[in-house]
Amino acid sequence: VNNIPQSVSVTTNNQQGSMFKQQVIVKPPPPKVMRNKAVNCKPYMHTKGVSCRPHPCTKETQTDDSMGKPVLIPIPVPIYIPAPMHMYSSPFPVPVPFPLPVPVPIFVPTTRNSITGIIKEIK
Repeated sequence: VNNIPQSVSVTTNNQQGSMFKQQVIVKPPPPKVMRNKAVNCKPYMHTKGVSCRPHPCTKETQTDDSMGKPVLIPIPVPIYIPAPMHMYSSPFPVPVPFPLPVPVPIFVPTTRNSITGIIKEIK
């Protein structure tokens, strides 16, 4: 794309004499191609207001064909898979009652006379 304005010279010959008239016409460069949906708005003049609405078109919002096919990126995510458990089919500990002799002090109510006899028996 060339951004330099182009100049065209036009010469006209007048019938009355040998007078030449030369005009230089400068053409502006062509406008750039806009590929934005917001630029497709065209203002409409009403009686006292201006409304601007987008023109419907058959293209998508992004008109560039350089998008290509999206690439899938794997992201590791923890997934909990239920595993079978041995509920009652595997051996497990079972409490079994087992008698253990534990000395427990017992207080027997006695009188003073019977205490002496009990102490003699213990000795």
